[in-house]
Amino acid sequence: MAKWVRRQPQGSQCETNEQALSCESSGEISQRTETTTQSSATGVFASPTVATENTETSVTMTRANHDGSVWASSYMDVSSHEATADLTTGVVTTSARTTPWSTFTEPPEAQSASRSGNDGGVSKGAVAGIAIGTCIVGAAIAFIAAWLLFKRRDKKFMQKTCPSGYPIYADSSPELVMAQKSAVNGIPYVQVSQAQMRTPVPVPARAPVASPHAVNDALTGILPPAATEHDVSTRISALFAEFKRHIDTFYRGVHASITPSMDSDLASFGKDVDMVELLQNCSHPTVALKHALTAFVLSITESKRDENKQTLWPSELTNFIKPRDSDSAQLAAAQALHRRLTVHIYAQHNALSPANRSQSRLSNLSALSLTRNTFSAIREAAEHFSLTFFPWANPVFGDQERESDLAGIVTEALETRIWLVGQTGEWDFEWEVPGRGAVVVSPSLVVREERRGPRRVVLDQSVVGV
Repeated sequence: MAKWVRRQPQGSQCETNEQALSCESSGEISQRTETTTQSSATGVFASPTVATENTETSVTMTRANHDGSVWASSYMDVSSHEATADLTTGVVTTSARTTPWSTFTEPPEAQSASRSGNDGGVSKGAVAGIAIGTCIVGAAIAFIAAWLLFKRRDKKFMQKTCPSGYPIYADSSPELVMAQKSAVNGIPYVQVSQAQMRTPVPVPARAPVASPHAVNDALTGILPPAATEHDVSTRISALFAEFKRHIDTFYRGVHASITPSMDSDLASFGKDVDMVELLQNCSHPTVALKHALTAFVLSITESKRDENKQTLWPSELTNFIKPRDSDSAQLAAAQALHRRLTVHIYAQHNALSPANRSQSRLSNLSALSLTRNTFSAIREAAEHFSLTFFPWANPVFGDQERESDLAGIVTEALETRIWLVGQTGEWDFEWEVPGRGAVVVSPSLVVREERRGPRRVVLDQSVVGV
């Protein structure tokens, strides 16, 4: 027997949250319940009856503008329940359906127009950032331009060039110096006087200082190249070696008796020593003879510094104008040029040709064609030395052979002294007093740069113990 069961539909509850809707929105919620019952006409034992219950809940939301126009509408069938009862079997079948939102939205043109009207195009933060960046970039450009302008202006005031080519700096412009000082003290603006600046006085060009190198450049192609210090030292050393060879060859180291008549002749030899005492107390008399020969030859071959002193120096070379310390650089250079030219001309005019070198034994040792008077004076000097130191002479060699050898050495010494005067600088020999028990056998060779600066020793003196 079938049992009839019928349920009344539950009252639907719907809550509307008014806070969720804006002042410009409105909502409507409706619920509709529909119940349908089918039964048989015969009563209980009739055919099965199907009972259907439909419940629908719909939500409609609309949004309007300030002017009341609706621009969006949404509709949703929240729930739909359907129940079917089979009266025969007593089974109730329930189905539920949910309808999604149906939304109506206005066209994109309307949305863009509405958004543009509300936002204004660009936000206020972006506008402020662009303005600040523009100000910073403009200030930086203005600072760089001002710095370049003032730097160029300072250069024009700080340095000017006079006609002679020498720069004139701010030290000669008091107005500019005062302006610079005021700027340093912290004043941001510099006030420059509008008074006309004084015309700079041209600085006279400095005269070039004459030097041996400048003289050499002026004489290029006229004079032979000047000898180096090494060349001069080598030639003087060879001359001193000839003095030593002559004494070692033609004299002996014996102790000879010295008579009173020899004292005056021996006293004229030597340099800053007592020749008689040196020969008596010296264990090696040849050392004293080397000192005497060197001092004697250098004395008779030097240029005439005293008119009363007799030397072998040619008269053509005695008219040199001696430079003084008070002379200017130009005058000293001219005097050096005159001296070198005079020696060069003398050597060219008195050069001995190779064909005439066999005319005499003495001429074979000379490169200059010396006058007859000079030859006679050289031979007399050789004889004087040979006779004075005859007690120490080697008997193996005759007087003529010994005197001829010494005459050739004196001639070579004279030519060396003339050649030395024709070189750059002023060359001279210096004797320094040695300690006790020693004697100088050869002096030192020194040079001065045309009376300028300290002397420079090129060849040291030779000292031998006695």
